[in-house]
Amino acid sequence: MENYVIQKTPLWMLEAVESILDVENTRIQEVINNSEKFGMNDIQMKEYLLKLIEFKKRVTEDNLNLLEKYPVLKPYFVKTEFEKDNLSLLSCLVHNNQERLEKDLSVTDIDEMIDSLVKDILELDTREILSDKFKISNISDIISVLRKMEVDDGFKLRMIELYSDRYKVFNEMQQFLKAASEIVKAHFSVIQEDFENYVELMKDKDAFYKGLEDNKTLRFETEVACKIQPTIICFNQLTVTSKVNTRQFIIGIYLNDLLKRKNMNEFNDTQLTADLKAIGDATRLKILHLLSGKELYLQEMADALKLTPATVSHHMNILLQSEMVCITVNIEKAKKVYYSLNPVKLTELGETIKRLAVTV
Repeated sequence: MENYVIQKTPLWMLEAVESILDVENTRIQEVINNSEKFGMNDIQMKEYLLKLIEFKKRVTEDNLNLLEKYPVLKPYFVKTEFEKDNLSLLSCLVHNNQERLEKDLSVTDIDEMIDSLVKDILELDTREILSDKFKISNISDIISVLRKMEVDDGFKLRMIELYSDRYKVFNEMQQFLKAASEIVKAHFSVIQEDFENYVELMKDKDAFYKGLEDNKTLRFETEVACKIQPTIICFNQLTVTSKVNTRQFIIGIYLNDLLKRKNMNEFNDTQLTADLKAIGDATRLKILHLLSGKELYLQEMADALKLTPATVSHHMNILLQSEMVCITVNIEKAKKVYYSLNPVKLTELGETIKRLAVTV
């Protein structure tokens, strides 16, 4: 494999899934509500996202109509509490299996996809990279995995039901995704120009890595081959999966520009309020103290705070959103995701508060 590969077409099945998972347009509305962070007002942000809004509206409407023909699949498009803070089961499934889902599925294919799906979900929960030999042999294995996870009962039930009905669900899901992908393709022209402009920009390897630098919360200690998949509906999201000597980035087509705009408008009341809320919690303040001068992984923090990993993960997500902490990934050594303080952000926050005293 080349050291740097960028996909020139969307991951059609993933776009189809995400169009329904975010049926309420929560992602778009959240960015509009926080438009000041990006140096815009609400009207300007709506104009900025105009093509995306129209594309999302058309695709979601048509795919919802299609989903009515597949009642067995409908529950999987309603996120459980765990899925609201992480990738959904369907996103994980499509993320790693689009090529396989485009072909006829054997029993072995479905069993292997279940193994991969459960492994991905467990890694999300534990923030640890598991062995490629991980395997689910029976329902008892599923229950054993779920006992290790701090997730809601709704998610546990969904995993058990999915495993029990996997052959029926996967075959119907494949039929649905093939048809839904054609719907996405039919409306692609609405946003094709923006997608292709982003692909053109990301052909420059240096531009890609510069974009990662603008994301102040993510660090990589090892250089490996990179595969870049631009995504439309998750327009402001970055998802990273690490395999042996390979890293795959699923990256929103507006993420780089939004990060650049955010970094140019760091000192605004909306951002300051969010930052102060992030550290204005006793548990999150304890986490910052724990991370002072060292890197820790999730379980270490949970043990030190006498909290569940799920609770710590919730607090870490808030701190990450305000860039108070960083994630460090080293797939060669640690096989874990480590967290550390972001001293630059903390210093900037202190300077912002100082300026308030000067300008009063």
